[in-house]
Amino acid sequence: MIVMVRAEFKCVECDIYLGMGGDCHHLTYEHFGNESPHELQYLCRECHSVKHILKYNELTETWSDSIRSFPVTNLDELTPSYLP
Repeated sequence: MIVMVRAEFKCVECDIYLGMGGDCHHLTYEHFGNESPHELQYLCRECHSVKHILKYNELTETWSDSIRSFPVTNLDELTPSYLP
């Protein structure tokens, strides 16, 4: 409830009035279940979805960068020996 009141019952991203119909977004899962109000944001469903999509893309991009930098010069090194 503190998070909603702090946000004046509006989405902190797009400023649309939500009343009690918004989502609480976790900025971190470090204290999941025992969060401090500063670890949460009050968002509309659309902005909440965008936050998670952006986080997923950030993680995917980081993962993709790691894979691209993996030092494989011979693709046969990645093929299990039991495959033709």
